[in-house]
Amino acid sequence: MKYAVLGAGNVGQAISGWLAMHDHEVWLYEIVEEKVVALAKKKEIHLQGALEGVGKLANVSNDIQ
Repeated sequence: MKYAVLGAGNVGQAISGWLAMHDHEVWLYEIVEEKVVALAKKKEIHLQGALEGVGKLANVSNDIQ
């Protein structure tokens, strides 16, 4: 399934990582460019704590188009 997550704050990243870890295609959008620069290069989120693993994102952008 494909998902678009709007907002790359703590919750947005946790949801994106969890969905991606479960083999969903995830596009993460954040309006603030500084928040997505590092994520856009790696396109992955490392989850630690109650959830452990790495989610590979399909795309990360500050362009909603």
